[in-house]
Amino acid sequence: MSESPISEKKKEELKQRLDKLCINEQDLDESFEIGGGKGGQKVNKSATKVRLKYAKYNLNVASQKSRSRENNRFFARRILCEKVE
Repeated sequence: MSESPISEKKKEELKQRLDKLCINEQDLDESFEIGGGKGGQKVNKSATKVRLKYAKYNLNVASQKSRSRENNRFFARRILCEKVE
């Protein structure tokens, strides 16, 4: 299994950004959905699409940029920060 292309530095920067915006993990409702689009059979059977619901601002964010669930979790949180800012 390959390593995540997201560096520890980027993960730490995102964590600091979430803290600055007062977004706690407990406030996020995270769910996973079956992906679609390019990627073939494996993507269409795997729940890699991440959907975040942030009730405080009534925001819904989804990410399916990667085949990796962990990467999509990172991207969804980054999109959420952009929307809150």
